[in-house]
Amino acid sequence: MVGEPRHLLLVIGFDDTLADPAQKVYFEGDSGVMQTIFPEDQLALRDSVRRTRFRYRQVEYNARMNADPEQLVNRLSALLLSQRKQVCTAESCTGGLIAKTFTDRAGSSDWFERGFVTYSNSAKSEMLAVPASVIEDYGAVSEPVAVAMASGALRHSHADFAIAVTGVAGPGGGSAEKPVGTVWIAVASSDQVDARLFRFDGDRAAVRDATLQAAIAMLLDLIESS
Repeated sequence: MVGEPRHLLLVIGFDDTLADPAQKVYFEGDSGVMQTIFPEDQLALRDSVRRTRFRYRQVEYNARMNADPEQLVNRLSALLLSQRKQVCTAESCTGGLIAKTFTDRAGSSDWFERGFVTYSNSAKSEMLAVPASVIEDYGAVSEPVAVAMASGALRHSHADFAIAVTGVAGPGGGSAEKPVGTVWIAVASSDQVDARLFRFDGDRAAVRDATLQAAIAMLLDLIESS
């Protein structure tokens, strides 16, 4: 996003030299963005911080979508190692690409626990316990299936976080409702789950690469906002 900071610093300060102290919230980044808030009370300040933090998390998430995948993996591995936690993957349209990208890195066994490649509907049910009725009712490329895949990956592993992807990478297999490039991604922990719909452009390789990047960005967002 043009003009938005990619690296953000949040500082909350109170100017006690004023008769009516001004609570100021500064947001600084590559573009030098600064915002000053004068709320009427502490509750308003906390609400301002909460809403603005959410906005800038979205800015950073969007920046990650344009980042080098290697940088995203660097950030993810550092976070998981610092928390002594692990991630697992459940992949359909990417066919193991996310797991491969993780295991290309030496030492990834310390933070990557296992990967499931559940390309067929039966594999989703047999390996991840995705109910066949959910696949039949909503289709393999859907939010309920992506969420069930992520939840099932957690239940069938020893990981703390899960990434699940299901989509239409092309060049065939698309429909009017779910054209080529349609991908549902879900990330989950023991107490949180986030699922998002994406429409990616490009050929099969481009769709899979974009899915990889979006999935890592989503997991980073989940970990850092929890």
